[in-house]
Amino acid sequence: MVDSVIFSWGLGIIGAILGIVGGVCFLIRLSMMRGEIKKSLFFLFISNFIWIVYSIIMILLFFKKLDITNTIWIIIPLLYTLTSVFFIIGTLKLMNTIKSIQKVNIKKLRV
Repeated sequence: MVDSVIFSWGLGIIGAILGIVGGVCFLIRLSMMRGEIKKSLFFLFISNFIWIVYSIIMILLFFKKLDITNTIWIIIPLLYTLTSVFFIIGTLKLMNTIKSIQKVNIKKLRV
């Protein structure tokens, strides 16, 4: 049982590292973009970055062997809520951008 717990936390650490590397690469690409798509992808990036940060916090809390009643565990649901809010905003902005692109393309086809 201990081996499986250590293995799963090891996977969590690897996932957090990959998330940070991927986030940095995505941010570099995002800085090269323009317009509404950049704004919507920025909100999606923020939500993913918050997800990575609180995953790292959970890993650190595990290694410090803090129990669930510790007040610092309150941070986790707050960060999850922030992640959800940014994800919803980013997705809505992206969908509105895609709709406006589709409207423009339909108008061009009719002309």
